Amino acid sequence: QTILDGNYLVSESKLTTAGISIILSLALSFFLVILGIISGTIFFIISIVIYIIFVIFSFDNGVVKNIIYPPFAIFLSGVANIIYKYFSEYRQKRFIKKALSYYLSDAVLKEILQDPDKLKLGGMRREMSVLFSDIAGFTSMSEKTEPEILSSMLNTYLSEMTHVIFKYRGVLDKYVGDEIMAFWGAPIEEKNHAILACQTALDMQNKIEFFRKDWSSQNFVNFNVRIGINTGEMIVGN
Repeated sequence: QTILDGNYLVSESKLTTAGISIILSLALSFFLVILGIISGTIFFIISIVIYIIFVIFSFDNGVVKNIIYPPFAIFLSGVANIIYKYFSEYRQKRFIKKALSYYLSDAVLKEILQDPDKLKLGGMRREMSVLFSDIAGFTSMSEKTEPEILSSMLNTYLSEMTHVIFKYRGVLDKYVGDEIMAFWGAPIEEKNHAILACQTALDMQNKIEFFRKDWSSQNFVNFNVRIGINTGEMIVGN
């Protein structure tokens, strides 16, 4: 029938096959950079299906196209891009998690990573609780203590106090010298924010008893920490 109709099949050249494979790989890579992992995976699978349909259509019109190399090139390009994007996003998420872990407890951090929109720019009005603390007579104590010893003690003190804040789902706002500021009720809403702030203050005072005993030899015999808590409507945000 082919001879009678004069409708002979023509095979695609190897150079054309190579060119199509390269063009499809580059085009797919371009789109995969823009798309996310899930949407990118769907896109590259659809690309293979579309190419196979195109091969069938070309065959019906007398051109035999290569059905192995171009889809394989699409597959390799798609898999490579998706793997790279996966590990790239994983590294980025790990970096963000490590950075935020200095300010947020594990429980709050987990919720933030699941819903990053909670960290969007802007302020909102919300009822919250804030805790402020500082070391009584810190200036006079620091004058009697070697800087190296003082910085080591201060690092230990701030670290332990921060662990207590995180234990009760608090958010570390800032350190100002020996002062600590933390709050409850944002970015995650917390119904018991006032109770958690009070529990934190009590637990901090319990920890301070250990510091007072350990540091008695460093002119820190009268080591006391003042803690204030305020609950009310506030503006909070990034």
